[in-house]
Amino acid sequence: MKKGLGLRNIKTAISVLICLFIYILLILMLKAFNVTSVNGSSTLTGWSASIRIATECYTPFFACIATAYSISTDKGKTFEQARLRIIASLIGGLFGVLVVWLYTCISRNDWCFQFISATGNATGGFTPDDFDLAYVLSFIIPIVLTGISTVIVIWLCNIFKQKGATFAAVLTLTAVMTSLGTNAIIYGFNRIASTIIGVLVALGVNSFHLPHKYKNKDLLFCVGIEGVVSNGENELPGFPSYKLNSLNEKGANCTIFTTRIPTTFMGMLNNVRISNPVICMSGAALYDTKTKKYLDTEPIPYHISKKLDDYFTSIDVSPFKNYIDNDVLHIYCENVDNIGEELYFEGKKNGPYCKATIGKCPENRDVLYYLLVIQKELVNKIREYINENFNDSLYIQTYDYFDNSDASQGLVYLKVYNKNILNLRVLHDYANKNNLRIVGATTNELSNHLLDNSEIKLTTTSYNTEYISKKDYEGLFKEMTKIYYSKNVSRK
Repeated sequence: MKKGLGLRNIKTAISVLICLFIYILLILMLKAFNVTSVNGSSTLTGWSASIRIATECYTPFFACIATAYSISTDKGKTFEQARLRIIASLIGGLFGVLVVWLYTCISRNDWCFQFISATGNATGGFTPDDFDLAYVLSFIIPIVLTGISTVIVIWLCNIFKQKGATFAAVLTLTAVMTSLGTNAIIYGFNRIASTIIGVLVALGVNSFHLPHKYKNKDLLFCVGIEGVVSNGENELPGFPSYKLNSLNEKGANCTIFTTRIPTTFMGMLNNVRISNPVICMSGAALYDTKTKKYLDTEPIPYHISKKLDDYFTSIDVSPFKNYIDNDVLHIYCENVDNIGEELYFEGKKNGPYCKATIGKCPENRDVLYYLLVIQKELVNKIREYINENFNDSLYIQTYDYFDNSDASQGLVYLKVYNKNILNLRVLHDYANKNNLRIVGATTNELSNHLLDNSEIKLTTTSYNTEYISKKDYEGLFKEMTKIYYSKNVSRK
């Protein structure tokens, strides 16, 4: 499969190149000012002095490491990585410099590694006579201090609630305190300054966007997450999260389409940025994740839900009835009759954004939808009754119960909605209000009615599409990016 370089790779190469040019520019500036540098008993001038001073002030190697670590195609992620890298360098580097400085002041000896290197170079190697007690202590004490300092730096990262910076902080500390043959204090400040420069370069490069002629900002990308997220899972995989964040960062209008309620989908969005309300409960509601409010709903008319209640009572079935009051989803079930209903209730009774209760549902409430956890043999019976009596009014969805324990064998989920959700009025009203065209992207047949209501259709299922995506959801998300930049879908 052919793959391009990728935006991150290109940005990394540019950032590294800039870090190297900064080093060259610094040398040229020092040369222009005719600086001099003392090296032992001799005085350096010209290019030698400029290179020596530039290298002591700034090391492009450290800057390149920092910039490569921080760069990302996602500006938010770049900023977070840059922040951690700077904090790590400050904690590890400054603490290392402090320890070295205190040691040299108290002991009046050079830091052990510089001393050993200088002695070795002067004598042509060490002899047993070199290792008197004072010499051994001047070597062992700094090593012990390095170990103790490592513990303190890890503790400082925890105290400042910067656990993500721990590794880089320890790396910087040990680099400063084991700086063989160099002045550890100068090396420490060099390392900190070089890292900060590299991080700033990464932030600057990542904030720059090449102009792109076509951006279809009038498209609303609605991603059906059923099939992307398996039953029972409550986290959106890394690749879809990354692609949604990337599209949102580029200015695209994105949202998700799901059968789930806020209690089970809000946690998936902790690391995902979407710019529009979620179409949830298969299109029965439009939920604003920022204000935590329901913007629109498609409930079952009361006169129909009343007849449906009587029917369920006649066959001794207790459904979970869902209705919205003050932007809270209330879930009522008169009796919990099987292990599936028990587990469902347990999962919702203490969940956020909803209130689950065992008992009779208050009267005169517009039921948003019914959920039943029942044996498979009851499904056809209920379906036949609804088709005969409410074929034009109600819509049924069924899917397998996701728990595989022996006690739950043979159970299925059955949901009953207002049939108008098939027309996705709540989505169309929102799109029309904001002058948006709908792009539906699905990986599961439960979301096929999203495709029915989309101007541009993307799917990995057998649904007949205008755009044929690859057979996995990764190809589907990549196709979304192409469509966003394609002039072929611009509004005429």
